[in-house]
Amino acid sequence: MPLGSKFCMLMLVVRSVMTKKAEKASVAMFASNLKQLLLTPPVRGQSILGIDPGFHNGCKFAVISATGK
Repeated sequence: MPLGSKFCMLMLVVRSVMTKKAEKASVAMFASNLKQLLLTPPVRGQSILGIDPGFHNGCKFAVISATGK
């Protein structure tokens, strides 16, 4: 096996390992951020505007009134 193909195989293995580590780290970070959001006390007496920045289908907006409707 030529040296170039061994190097390519090694790079594929290294990239695969690094990708798996990055995916695990991103899931852990998402879980940590979500936990903080879920533990935040609710906002009472104020209207809230939520924005979903949709890149393919455009942005979506949601409004919650001060009464929660």
